[in-house]
Amino acid sequence: MELDHIFICTDKNAPAADVLVDFGLVEGSSNVHPGQGTANRRFFFHNFMLELIWGENIEEMTSENTKPMRLYEKCILRGSEISPFGLGFRKTNETDNKAPFPAWDYRPAYLPDPLIVQVASDTKISEPTYFYLFFAARQDSAGSKKLEPLEHKIPLREVTSATLFVNQKPPISDAAHIINRTTYVKIEPADENLLELNFDNATRCKQKNFRPYLPLIIKW
Repeated sequence: MELDHIFICTDKNAPAADVLVDFGLVEGSSNVHPGQGTANRRFFFHNFMLELIWGENIEEMTSENTKPMRLYEKCILRGSEISPFGLGFRKTNETDNKAPFPAWDYRPAYLPDPLIVQVASDTKISEPTYFYLFFAARQDSAGSKKLEPLEHKIPLREVTSATLFVNQKPPISDAAHIINRTTYVKIEPADENLLELNFDNATRCKQKNFRPYLPLIIKW
């Protein structure tokens, strides 16, 4: 499997997205998630999408179907002991339709049958939400009618590694161990929640720290 996208829970309407635009990223389309109670602003790259999400409808977020996703806690309650992140993965082998970590099936109202989101089981809320999208594909493989803006004012093309620092002491979940072993994403216990994204192997030796607006550092 490989990384498809990462979401970060933010304030309503994601004003932090404007900071990314000022930095030089070109914003793509946004959408809402009917039945899930969230909405987003998004930034697309050749192999990755960065999604800033927020809570729009608490009733939907706390519904029987959506509550196990803990989006209410992540997007509304928040706090240093709650990870604001979610990591979505896609398959790299055509036959790998099952998540490589223990998972349960989430069937959001906005996805048509038979599509499901496979969500990692037995993770602490201090860790990101890990989920597997067997139907997802690289952003640059989309048809021309669906293609989002992939070129930015800052030369960022592909994510080549990512580190998620989680505000908890060891141990990390079984799902996190599997991700650490099998992908270029690393989950590490730390004293804060922080995401480091490396683009294009960080060959230019540059970086931008988006704190305090977002728990995000971009290196390129």
